[in-house]
Amino acid sequence: MESLRVLYALKRSARLLSRLHIKHFAIIKEEQVSFETGFTALTGETGAGKSILLDAVNLLLGGRASADMVRRGESKALVEAVFSLGKHERQS
Repeated sequence: MESLRVLYALKRSARLLSRLHIKHFAIIKEEQVSFETGFTALTGETGAGKSILLDAVNLLLGGRASADMVRRGESKALVEAVFSLGKHERQS
């Protein structure tokens, strides 16, 4: 259900997620994802991390963070994104 709220919030904000950088978040050591214009589908096996990507985007949109989101053995996590706003880009 949280995943649907994240997707709805992205749609309402009229922003296009261009890039996502995640470090020490949940089970992810470090990952960078670039999104092209058009439709993007997240697919994969159970436990592959699809929901973790959506949880990271949820934080960028104002979702609540908790200490258990930080990867085990690390002191902090990092979630960064670049949103395209028409002809402009904004990093968050």
